[in-house]
Amino acid sequence: METKLPSTRKELLKDILKYRFLDVVVLSLLMGLFFLIRIVLIFFAESTFFSEINLFNGLVKYVLNIISFILFFLGLGGAFFFAKKLVWSEGSNLRRDFFEGVFKNAKKTVLSGFILGFIYGGIHLLGDFFSVSNVFSNQTEFVFLGISYAFFLLMSGAIFYVLTQCMIYEDRFFHLWANGLKFCLGNGLKTLLCLLLLFPFLLIEFFNNEIIFLFSFCLLVFLLFGLFVICFTLISHELFDHTINARQYPDLIKKGLKKDEN
Repeated sequence: METKLPSTRKELLKDILKYRFLDVVVLSLLMGLFFLIRIVLIFFAESTFFSEINLFNGLVKYVLNIISFILFFLGLGGAFFFAKKLVWSEGSNLRRDFFEGVFKNAKKTVLSGFILGFIYGGIHLLGDFFSVSNVFSNQTEFVFLGISYAFFLLMSGAIFYVLTQCMIYEDRFFHLWANGLKFCLGNGLKTLLCLLLLFPFLLIEFFNNEIIFLFSFCLLVFLLFGLFVICFTLISHELFDHTINARQYPDLIKKGLKKDEN
């Protein structure tokens, strides 16, 4: 049976897109359900109820950011669990594995979502502060927000590596996070390329245009969410083979691939 397996993860990705493309699309749709709370926040957080910028409204939006990220990451837990079984050729079943993963990894995914939501909500709170304050110059505000979003991008990569690790290994969350930060910094280019698959999320956040919103939303929900999860799983497993698996779990090296005959 192993002779029919692809030899590289690039070939594996091609096989998945060729033979399991519908699963990738349905996976994206499932992720879209968990993304709906984010859409509600985008439409209503700056509407009549929260149009006035003050401390109370800012804190409400902060809490909504955290809640939306937690819910989204619950969905990511199911998505990454399915992706692991898919790339390992473990008889994956999308409906069964997705919902099993949502509950099986809930503790770590909820904590992951809380951390990113806390950071992202803080950035929004900082933006609100700048919009009503004349303490800093426009250039200083731009630099502060630029550094904040760069930090958020770094933490996002680290947290996604936490999710791919916890699908395989049993360990404390902050040890997984420390590993994730090292992986993100040491594998920066591939990590960034994968994160760019979620770029439409930023278009939805920053451009108040119905056409841009609809185009970006459809890209994410009908393809990019699922494609991102598969691609990030593949680059993670490649990285794990050269680090964690090489030291502790040699049997997991190239799992799901045709292994070299020695």
